[in-house]
Amino acid sequence: MSGSIRQVATVVAASLFVSLSVSAATAQMKLNMPTRNKDTRTEEQKKADAERQKALDDAYKKATDSIPDAKGKFDPWKNAR
Repeated sequence: MSGSIRQVATVVAASLFVSLSVSAATAQMKLNMPTRNKDTRTEEQKKADAERQKALDDAYKKATDSIPDAKGKFDPWKNAR
């Protein structure tokens, strides 16, 4: 009886090893998924995207300019020393 349990355990272990090896190899392979190399946007869409990106950049610059400069290095342990 113990021989059959050992055989089953060996088969289960071997199948687990093979399945994990295959999944690891599959994760490293480049899949043949279709890519979108061709830009199908119209000139109006490209111009609108450029304007939107410029507006986002300007808003980011304005937001970062409103952050005050650090006056000094902050030391949370200054009272403990």
